[in-house]
Amino acid sequence: MKNNITFLFVFFTILVGCQQKNQASAQLPSDVFKLKSDTLGLRCFEVNCKSGDIVPMHDFPENVLYVTEPGTVEYTMEDGSKSISEFKKGQAYIRPVGKAISKNIGTTTVKGVLFHILRPNEIEMAYDGSKDASLVEPSIYQVLAESNNIRVIMATYKAGQTSKLHRHPDYISYVLEGGKTEIIEKDGTKMDGQLIAGTSGVFRGSEHVFKNIDTVSWRVLMIEVNRKFQ
Repeated sequence: MKNNITFLFVFFTILVGCQQKNQASAQLPSDVFKLKSDTLGLRCFEVNCKSGDIVPMHDFPENVLYVTEPGTVEYTMEDGSKSISEFKKGQAYIRPVGKAISKNIGTTTVKGVLFHILRPNEIEMAYDGSKDASLVEPSIYQVLAESNNIRVIMATYKAGQTSKLHRHPDYISYVLEGGKTEIIEKDGTKMDGQLIAGTSGVFRGSEHVFKNIDTVSWRVLMIEVNRKFQ
């Protein structure tokens, strides 16, 4: 019981504490970008960009966009050049540093989850294929995109499913579909938790077993960032 309470306290402290930080959104309109977490050089926003919405000229770091509702966005750069992105549902895009005006020029609302990566590209964790989550459990951890020591993973656990022992570097997560879970640490410590859809958290790298102890499947979007936090 003590482990369960400790896990839940830490988990929800991270979620609530991160959601209260708003310095990251100074340049971003809050009606389009809702800050969900911000710590350890990693940020998460929910994006809700309606047809015709314009985001003024703004700087953005390396970032990952996962699209939940598709649409068309036009970008205007500092030099006046323009580009158009056709965002597709279920796609993940790893994008470089930049500065632009963005406008939804389509007829639909573009929705998604945006992750800012505020860490230099310096590797933190040595790669170990024997423990890598996507290799140990490829049916659970699907790699959607990978570049510059940033990896986008969709973790899908079916009801009652348990993973083998695996390892993650630091990561930021967003729960798409929630459920009850149990974490078993490398030393055998067990902790129960509740994943709630629409919540985000930032976690340090660890080695563990995950188990879905619910009667429904759950899905979590994970952005693994194998970079040093300075």
